[in-house]
Amino acid sequence: MLAVIASLAVTAALAIGILLLGDFDDTEWRVLGTTFAISVASLLALPGAQLLDQRRAVLLAWATIALTALAFVLFEHTIWTDDDSETAWKRVGTAAVFAVAATQIAALTSRLKADDRKGVRVVYLVTAGLGLLLAALASTAMWKEIESDSFYRSLAALAVLNVFLVVLQPLLRRLGGAPESYRVRFALEPDGSEELELSGRDFAAALADGVRRLERDGRTVVRVERLI
Repeated sequence: MLAVIASLAVTAALAIGILLLGDFDDTEWRVLGTTFAISVASLLALPGAQLLDQRRAVLLAWATIALTALAFVLFEHTIWTDDDSETAWKRVGTAAVFAVAATQIAALTSRLKADDRKGVRVVYLVTAGLGLLLAALASTAMWKEIESDSFYRSLAALAVLNVFLVVLQPLLRRLGGAPESYRVRFALEPDGSEELELSGRDFAAALADGVRRLERDGRTVVRVERLI
């Protein structure tokens, strides 16, 4: 995360300097494009890095980072070699749309919880599949140069559905049924112990709430005993 923040700060500083002081010749436009690409690539690779930190879905994490790196390299090669051919930009676009799809799937995967209900997991799987489908359709549109109005209307409708499903997943998680109740005895310093009736989505969440409540009162929790 610190590396992403640092890269964004550096690229923002470079972009501001060029915008305020530059003459906007070809080289400065390329530098500006490079700073923008670095920022976008950093953000796209972040969910993959989060999965690696969590040691989850390692193949997906590396695929996300690799696709992002490929899109960045192709973009840089295109702008710095004066290769303005349609084929070159189609390669960039194809790598970019699949990098975005992988980033979306990685971000959703990093937020999956072991106790997620079946409905949340179904929405996750549908969203992941829809993201890949959108990337495939967008890539096809670029390479085949499709001009059908109905095709792009359908593509836009699927994109809206995709956004809806991305938003729906955390909402379903929040609506995941009534909280469980737990009775817990806390050993405290300096005044002995206290039993509390706690509620939460799971025991860890309920326990964290109880600890915060006690420590806000100036007491230190030294031991926890779950009663029921």
